[in-house]
Amino acid sequence: MESSIFDIELETVTMVVNIEEVEDQGNEVVNFFIVEDLDGIKINLSDSDVNDIKSFYDEVFEYIISEQKLVEFQLVYEKNNLFFEVASDIIEHLNDEIKQSKDNFKKIIRLTNDKKDLITGFDTSKMVSQ
Repeated sequence: MESSIFDIELETVTMVVNIEEVEDQGNEVVNFFIVEDLDGIKINLSDSDVNDIKSFYDEVFEYIISEQKLVEFQLVYEKNNLFFEVASDIIEHLNDEIKQSKDNFKKIIRLTNDKKDLITGFDTSKMVSQ
């Protein structure tokens, strides 16, 4: 009997987000959104390019699937400035998206596990070489 995708219980882990201010080569301050628990992945908050945000979302998605744990991000930053607001918005949207996607993550994890079971259970000794 096949189990339901809803039988999978996903633990939620909290990951701390920091904002780091760094002076670049032109002596301008650059602000990075950093998550140490995801190999120190950074988003440049001083740049309007969205590729690093896309990479960050992809990394979070991969983490949830591979570790079979949901993530909740928590911002730790003393200053209440524009970069704090931008980081807070990113975290709020991402946390909401993760919560809303919980059942979809369960489906993907279930399919991934089924695929692994199928591959590891495949008996290659019965294959006939041509």
